[in-house]
Amino acid sequence: MLINERIQNQQQLSEQVKLPLEFVSDRPDSESYDKFRFKLQEMGFEAGWGNTASRVRESLAMLDELIDEPDDGALEQFPLLSNWSQTLIFPRLK
Repeated sequence: MLINERIQNQQQLSEQVKLPLEFVSDRPDSESYDKFRFKLQEMGFEAGWGNTASRVRESLAMLDELIDEPDDGALEQFPLLSNWSQTLIFPRLK
């Protein structure tokens, strides 16, 4: 699961994804996920978005784009969803 109980629905996810995006944008690209993982967890995002700030930023930016403008092409290119069903990523969302 890539999100935790702090995010309860799709609207909340759409709003909440902006926070970690802004946060990781201020981090050095090569900074290890382990150095900021607790901050992301506080924002509702668990491990699995990437192992460095730049990878997490890229994954979250793709998620943000996918939420704002969903299309099949973007979904196929989203690395976290390429082999999974979207329901596995967002099972608690209403």
